[in-house]
Amino acid sequence: TFERLVREFKEGETWKDRRNKVKALRETLRIGSGEAVEYFLKAYNLTRLPDIPEMPEMSRRGWQAGRCGYFDAIEAMDFYIPLEERVAP
Repeated sequence: TFERLVREFKEGETWKDRRNKVKALRETLRIGSGEAVEYFLKAYNLTRLPDIPEMPEMSRRGWQAGRCGYFDAIEAMDFYIPLEERVAP
């Protein structure tokens, strides 16, 4: 899930080349409020954040059960490099 979220924020149609929007989301998530995230989504005409299948509430509010599913992925965007899968000979 972590790698998928990083990839979505870096390459996904909604977020790609929209660094200021991603930074604004990060600051909104720091507030720690699902209501703030709902307001962010409205302000940017978004219906939801990237899906986290195990935690469906996350995509609407950014938080579920006191946990944020996006902050670490956003923080890692600039330095995360996925490892390539290699098939053994």
